[in-house]
Amino acid sequence: MKLKSTVIKNYRGIKEETLVSFQDFNCIVGKNDVGKSTLLKAIDAFLNENNPNIEDKNVYSDSNFIEINLILILRQVQLFWMILFRYHFLMKN
Repeated sequence: MKLKSTVIKNYRGIKEETLVSFQDFNCIVGKNDVGKSTLLKAIDAFLNENNPNIEDKNVYSDSNFIEINLILILRQVQLFWMILFRYHFLMKN
């Protein structure tokens, strides 16, 4: 199984829907406060069921939903499938 991309919305510092694509080798670099740790924490929350809490919701968003989508590719007998997993967290005030 290989992670192809992720879409994150309304999670921590990411308000708008943000697509991040991955290759065979990835290096996450950038200035401070641009979302490097947020990306990794969102993937961790999805894969390890570490439910975000109200503090993880983007403070500038009116929505009470955090959306984390992962697109994974499964390879079996030279056939490829793309599976989209959706994980929505409803934040209660």
